[in-house]
Amino acid sequence: MLVINQLTIRLKDSEKPLLTLPEVCVKKGEVGVLMGASGSGKSTALRWLIGESQPDFDISGQVLLNDTDITEFNTQDRDIGLLFQDVLLFPHMTVAENLAFALPKRLRKAKPEEKREHVQAMLASMEMADFGDVYPETLSGGQQARVGLARALIHEPAALLLDEPFSALDMALRDSIRSWTYKLLQEWQVPALVVSHDIADSESAQQVIYV
Repeated sequence: MLVINQLTIRLKDSEKPLLTLPEVCVKKGEVGVLMGASGSGKSTALRWLIGESQPDFDISGQVLLNDTDITEFNTQDRDIGLLFQDVLLFPHMTVAENLAFALPKRLRKAKPEEKREHVQAMLASMEMADFGDVYPETLSGGQQARVGLARALIHEPAALLLDEPFSALDMALRDSIRSWTYKLLQEWQVPALVVSHDIADSESAQQVIYV
């Protein structure tokens, strides 16, 4: 469960808050959508949640993950994944290599065949079992979106943040990829927080937070 308490974001030297969130609680398998216009502080909130430094802002608040206060944790210790609008796949790596790069710590010293099996199982769950040896540039936008989500999930994060994850997709793909993503997050029981200004992203979410 991902919990945000009393989050306030201000620009440096400004008394007026840019964004305030009294309390947000996203349970396992749920999708919460943070809705607001560009410049409302949504993406800054995501970067605060993963522990990135925000030198242009004054930020206060508390974040808990599965009842542990991680507010002061370093980024690498927070166990939170982040998926951007651009999935940023490594172009010089195959799909399988992109996924293997993100394997969790518990598999870093595993035998090569065990790593391959884990990657292949993830690809199969994404209905992309035959795409392990291809390069990202050969994939469609929808396929790249699936691989991006697969790479985020294969790391086994305790929570996942998604920053405008569907806005780069063609309208014809957006609805189907969104539905597929939300369904998979529910199946994997990962609490997810989506930042968006597209009302369609909120229609099948469990909760919507307007800022």
